[in-house]
Parts: sequence; structure tokens; C-alpha cells
Amino acid sequence: ALKVASSPGTAYNPLFIYGGVGLGKTHLMHSVGNALLKKDVNLKIAYVTSEEFLNMFVISIQKKQQEKFRNTFRSLDVLLLDDVQFLLSKTESKGELFNTFNALSSRKKQIILTSDRTPKQLQIDGLDDRLASRVGGGLDVEIRPPSLETKAAILHAKAKEENVVIPNDVSILIADSIDTDIRLLENALNRVIAQHNLLQQEITVEMAKKTLHSLISEKNPRNVSFDDILRETSN
Repeated sequence: ALKVASSPGTAYNPLFIYGGVGLGKTHLMHSVGNALLKKDVNLKIAYVTSEEFLNMFVISIQKKQQEKFRNTFRSLDVLLLDDVQFLLSKTESKGELFNTFNALSSRKKQIILTSDRTPKQLQIDGLDDRLASRVGGGLDVEIRPPSLETKAAILHAKAKEENVVIPNDVSILIADSIDTDIRLLENALNRVIAQHNLLQQEITVEMAKKTLHSLISEKNPRNVSFDDILRETSN
């Protein structure tokens, strides 16, 4: 991302970022856009979700403004397109996107894409070969779920922003309760901090367990026997 921000259109184009929900794909994409604007405020940068791209394309057809739509996207310096998987079944918009990619690439303009799937998975799921080739023609990188230690470090950093100190055993408990989504991790921390601030409760493992009971019980579901399944199915 830093390389793209320092050499847009030449380093890795397109840059394809993929990974699960809540891991920071969109955040990283915005960071590149903001870094480029800091260097040159006159750059034409557009951030759109694939759904917004599709809606704008449909409206341009309805209003007979396809030329205006094409000029808007093909004259960009940087295109940030979020959630590419949304376009899998949208035939016409995929063709328009392919032509937009060609126009931007020929002018050495930067394209950054995000998805919850790899380029190969997108192709298997229905992305046509031409577009899949374009999408996977630069650099594709995966954002993986953070380790337990990284999640604990994130919690300590977030707590520090709120001027709250959380014990290590509490941060480990919360980190272990949330498998992947960083948004859920922050939500769990916010619950504990709210309990601490509003009810003046000391932050302890016991307090955190009570506060996050629903999250922890989802992480560790109760044992279900064959008889339980048989009885529930019969009912």
C-alpha cells in the first residue's frame, strides 16, 4: 500500500486486497487515497462500492447519460473499488468495468480493489475471464485474521485512546473470545469500558466474563448430544 501511494499507476496495478469481514480492507484502501491526496490535492480520486458503481451505471442508462458515466470514471487518476464480488452476476456492468480498467491502465492510472474472495475464487464464482485477468494482473494480497497477541495489542491501544488501562488477562480473554472481526473486538472492549465508566466497576476477568457473556457463550456453545438432536428434530 505504501509502495502504491509513493508510485501510483506503476508499482502494483491493480492492487487487489482480499480477506474476511472487518479486517481493514476498506480502511487500507482509504489510507492510500488519503496519502495520495496529501501529496497532490488536485488528483481525481473516486471511492465507490461495487453496488454504487452498478447503481450509477443503471441510472446513466435510464437517463441516457452513458457517455457522462464513462467520462467520469475513465478520466480518474485513482479508482478505489470496494467489494468487487458484488458484480459477479451483473453482466453489463462487468463489461463497463472491464473497459474502464483498460482506459485507466492504458493511461497508467492506479486501480485498487477489495473483495472477500481471491481473484481465482471470483473467476470460479462467475467473474468472466477477461475481467478476472484484469483484476489479477497486478498484485493480490491477503489480509489475514490477526493473532491472539496482535488482537490483545489492538485492545490495549484502543483502551489507551479512552484513557482506560485494561489488565493483560482481560485483554487475552476478550481477544480469545473474538475470532476474526476487528469491529466485534472493539465492540467487546467498548462494552467492558462502558461497564467500567458507567457503573464504576473495576475491570477484572470476572467482570469481563459477565459483561461479554453472550459473546463468550457463542464462542463456547454447550455440548449437544445425539438425543438432544433427535428430540428437537422430532418436535
